[in-house]
Amino acid sequence: MKKHFFVSILAALLCLGLCLPALSDAYQPLPTISTSKFNDRFYQNPSALSGIGDPFLLKEGDYYYCYATNDGTAKGDGFYVYRTTDLTQWGSAKKIHVFEGSNWTNGYYWGPEVHYYNGQYVMFYNARLGEGTEEGGDLKLRLGIAVSDSPEGPFIDPLGKPLLEVDYCCIDAHLFVDDDGTPYLFFARDNYDNWIGPHQVSQIYGVQLAPDLMSVVGEPVMLSTPTENWEKITLNYSHYMWNEGVHVLKNEGNYYLFYCANYTSMHDYCYGVAISEEPLANYVKQEENPLLHPMRSLSNNQIIVSGPGNGAFITIGDEIFCSYHVNASNTNPTMNRTLCIDRVGFHADGTAFINGVSRMKKQLLPLFDLGLVNQTKGAVILSDGDSALLKDGDYCISNASVGYLWKGTEATFTWDEGVKADMLMIYPKLGSEGTGRVIINDQYVQEIDLKSAGAMPGSAVIIGFEELEISSLRLEWDSKVKLGEILVIGPEAK
Repeated sequence: MKKHFFVSILAALLCLGLCLPALSDAYQPLPTISTSKFNDRFYQNPSALSGIGDPFLLKEGDYYYCYATNDGTAKGDGFYVYRTTDLTQWGSAKKIHVFEGSNWTNGYYWGPEVHYYNGQYVMFYNARLGEGTEEGGDLKLRLGIAVSDSPEGPFIDPLGKPLLEVDYCCIDAHLFVDDDGTPYLFFARDNYDNWIGPHQVSQIYGVQLAPDLMSVVGEPVMLSTPTENWEKITLNYSHYMWNEGVHVLKNEGNYYLFYCANYTSMHDYCYGVAISEEPLANYVKQEENPLLHPMRSLSNNQIIVSGPGNGAFITIGDEIFCSYHVNASNTNPTMNRTLCIDRVGFHADGTAFINGVSRMKKQLLPLFDLGLVNQTKGAVILSDGDSALLKDGDYCISNASVGYLWKGTEATFTWDEGVKADMLMIYPKLGSEGTGRVIINDQYVQEIDLKSAGAMPGSAVIIGFEELEISSLRLEWDSKVKLGEILVIGPEAK
């Protein structure tokens, strides 16, 4: 009797399983499109612009301009700018000589940046004063200013002397203009002649500028010096330390001082950030540092990204991008460096992040230039993890972002009003695996294998499809996964 009962139950269950529709029957296949059809939306790092350092981007009209240190040696004939129509075209960028130097400059032309300020273009830079040499012990590096009516120059020195009259070497000049219009000059006091005990140390300073930018107000104050272990790697083989390559952003009332540590021609050049509530005091280094750092292959532990740093920032639409350099050679780093560009953002807790170093993997061009938007920003997300981490903007490429990975097995995105989209980008933790599926509008399904993203920094699963109006999107994973970000990309609403 009992035996027959269990056989009957088993048969009923089998029948139920056979009668239920399979997943493939319940949903239609998502009408996918080869991602090659979307190639004009993407760029990859490193760019084709090498033989440069300290890149600074400016956008004017239809052009992007990159001002940069050239070979980084004592030679050099001033500065050049590279001009292109978009961020994928640096290999064919037009090279224009924009600054030949001044009566006081003599080589060591480093770190140019150009701003549009009070109706003209203003360049800040450093160069050698007089005939001093490193070998002779009297090298004099000073900061200069030059102006032009065009971003393509020519730039002319209006002072005929260094902007900052000090008796020590200084490099990496950066202009920051606060919300109230007050201009500030930030720079690095170079370690060439800055001895602190047994060490030669580069430190970051700041000072207020006059409204016309041609003189300083008050005395420079020291804002950052090497203190963290990751900033002192050079002490393993020398007596030098660095905090240099300064750039400042402001967000939600706080000042973010980005800076480099270690030596630019070594693998361990890195990029970090310190935060303050005032522009010229009390900077505290973010615990999640460095933001950019050398990266190794997951397969053989070889260096695949060497010496990322010396960044500058540009806002395009509502997105912030960081331009920085990496060593052109991962095995033999030198002053030959290459341009890279990655997105920047801030978490809800106030920490900063950079979505890099991305390497040899497709990254979206500025959405403003493409006429696209990330529809994820307007979605309501319910999940079994911290849903906010799926749209905080952090792809979690850097080790500094590990704490901001989303961990879970399912997430549902809904929009009050349908949004148009034709692409999905999923950023998994580097090298992680996992399978699942995306279900759109409870109608279309597409299987996902995170392994298909690859194992290079900046890897994403990219799914292109016929444009749809989407009201819901559900991700189901077969086991717990770790994700940095999910982008739902579509046209900007008209």
